[in-house]
Amino acid sequence: MHVARALLDSSSQTSFITEELANKLKLSKIDSNLAVSGINNLVSQIRHRCNVTLYSICNDFNVDIYCYVIKQITGKLPDMRINKIDMRIPGNIKLADPNFEIPERIDILIGADVFWKLLCVGQINLGPDSPILQKTRFGWIIAGPINNFTQKTVCNFSKNIDVQDDLSKFWEIEEIDSRKPHSVEEELCEMHFSKNFTRDQDGRFIASIPFKDSLQKLGESRNLAVKRFYQLENKLQADETLRKLYVDFLREYESLGHMTKCDGKLNDNVQYYMSHHGVLRESRLTTKLRVVFYASACTTSGLSLNDLQMTGPVI
Repeated sequence: MHVARALLDSSSQTSFITEELANKLKLSKIDSNLAVSGINNLVSQIRHRCNVTLYSICNDFNVDIYCYVIKQITGKLPDMRINKIDMRIPGNIKLADPNFEIPERIDILIGADVFWKLLCVGQINLGPDSPILQKTRFGWIIAGPINNFTQKTVCNFSKNIDVQDDLSKFWEIEEIDSRKPHSVEEELCEMHFSKNFTRDQDGRFIASIPFKDSLQKLGESRNLAVKRFYQLENKLQADETLRKLYVDFLREYESLGHMTKCDGKLNDNVQYYMSHHGVLRESRLTTKLRVVFYASACTTSGLSLNDLQMTGPVI
């Protein structure tokens, strides 16, 4: 077991580990031949890859990832020590890296192959021109602008350059008909849409949900949704601006007819309580807050509403 510092980077197509850490962990290296390009199209050739199991230091979560071995990922981050006290991080927050404010080398870069699986519902804005706290499976992480003088900018970005991929794209372009045949589920989904869709007077499509399995398989979902709702309420009570934006959004949602008040007459056989949270986009001039409804939350049966829906083809 070795404590390492990891950097989450959604713009990287793959994950990386430093050669020094791979050697310390005595990881088995597999021969590889991969060209990776970054900013300004600078290309590096990578000769080895390995499998790594990462464990959180603040909970029991762990994940296996596939890493390419390189000499160095980036310089020390942050590039200068940060005053953590001024950030006013809530005391109940468990940070994935409790010493994030101290400049240290990066041992592992977690790319988009794993990045999106690590994010959880939960985000705290520490104030204007300040970073945000984002909840992940490893614990809370911090990202965003710091009101400190910095002498350099770090841009982590990588793109795999695979000769085989380039050849495949060339062959696909040259083919007379390179359309991928639809799966049975995709065909059923399109058939369901064709038979059930209508259009309103404004030309907008109205379609029913294409379920592939019985809704009776859904278990109890209210307790989890209520728990997350209380967490959301606490967050809104602590931020009056966010609360106002949230209320305004939902009132508009109701006025447009997208949601109606429940009258208590629910079908006991089919119920799914969907939690929701807000995504704040302060750079937007109009809609700064978007409310996201989460239909992937599992019920007590282990299935979510999304699990019971067909997935249609890319069109």
